[in-house]
Amino acid sequence: LQVGQLLYEKKLRHHVAESLLYGFFLSIIMNDYLALVLYIPQMWSSAVIVLDAALVIRLQPRVTRCIIIALLLWFATTAIESSFRIGLYDFSFLPSQEERHEAVNCTDLPCNKRFFSSAAISMVAQSTIFLLDFYFTRGFA
Repeated sequence: LQVGQLLYEKKLRHHVAESLLYGFFLSIIMNDYLALVLYIPQMWSSAVIVLDAALVIRLQPRVTRCIIIALLLWFATTAIESSFRIGLYDFSFLPSQEERHEAVNCTDLPCNKRFFSSAAISMVAQSTIFLLDFYFTRGFA
């Protein structure tokens, strides 16, 4: 009875971890989409942390495959949108059309007043990703 309960608890923990990682990944993609719409640095690279966590927790390989495939599809979608303008950026409800084009249509450069703050946030985020990636994967070397 004790062994069965331990196996059940371990399985339950893995299901909870999988759900959390999928949720984190979905929020990363949604934030990345918003970044594209607002012309600020993208955050898709945060998915590296999700993949590292899946490896460290030793989740099923299907979790990492699913995240990698979804990320590659996201890359393809953004590449198609930037090349052919199929309307993905215009689909968002926030912000208004005028606010979105403020970053590229102004007389007082730099147009995007949030440039320096978004650059700082991007630098901190990228540094955090790099350091967490090192921390999670150093045990593999």
